[in-house]
Amino acid sequence: MAESSDQQSPRKDFISGLILSLFSVYVLIQGAQYPLTGAYGGVDNAWYVSPALMPLFIGLVLLILSLFLMGKAGAALGWSAIGKVDFWTVKRFTETQWSVVQIIALLAAYVLCLIPNVDFLVASWLFLICLSFRFFVPEAGAVGKLMFWLIGGASLWALAINVVGAFDEESRRVLAADTLVLPILAFGWAQVWIYLQGQGLQRQRRQLLWATVLIPFIVVLIFKFLLLVPMPAEGSILLIIDWIYFGIRHG
Repeated sequence: MAESSDQQSPRKDFISGLILSLFSVYVLIQGAQYPLTGAYGGVDNAWYVSPALMPLFIGLVLLILSLFLMGKAGAALGWSAIGKVDFWTVKRFTETQWSVVQIIALLAAYVLCLIPNVDFLVASWLFLICLSFRFFVPEAGAVGKLMFWLIGGASLWALAINVVGAFDEESRRVLAADTLVLPILAFGWAQVWIYLQGQGLQRQRRQLLWATVLIPFIVVLIFKFLLLVPMPAEGSILLIIDWIYFGIRHG
């Protein structure tokens, strides 16, 4: 017997909450591996500027919200229904479910493949433009799908460099990954720019530029040079910024 829409909605919420809670636990485990105190670049840092704070905070908030979502859905369904086989039967994904899957896939690619192996600013730019364009301009189906292929290819390349490449220094490994990820980022942005220009969406173009390029750039500068928080991986862009910053400061 087909489930009613009243039953389907809490079921979707429970499964989505379960997936997000598992992901948040993983984020917390990974974040806990960063030191809360210590010396970075010859500077002693307190716990409140530790690189562990951001993933721990995000993971904790996400865990609380996902558990709340599961609890609310379980109460609506009845906890006995969750133990039935029919509850876990895979059904055809709706558009909303596909959106959840896509968000999780993007987060996984960003956290597992891009952040550890690619310049943090480049990785963040690529992740944000793919995520924002997919859901901010949903009618751009072909270009949106292309962005997913691009971030998928960039993630596989970065992961392959980490697994196969043999480098004496981490900076060289990150630079090697950047050699392909940077052109992918430039190509993706060009496709987005051309689409928005062709559709006459100047306002969306300005908003995407601010949200996916300028704001992350400003935030990274604040964390790196004011709070003295090291980025997870520093490659092409951040090394250039270092060269400019210290050249001006000591020049």
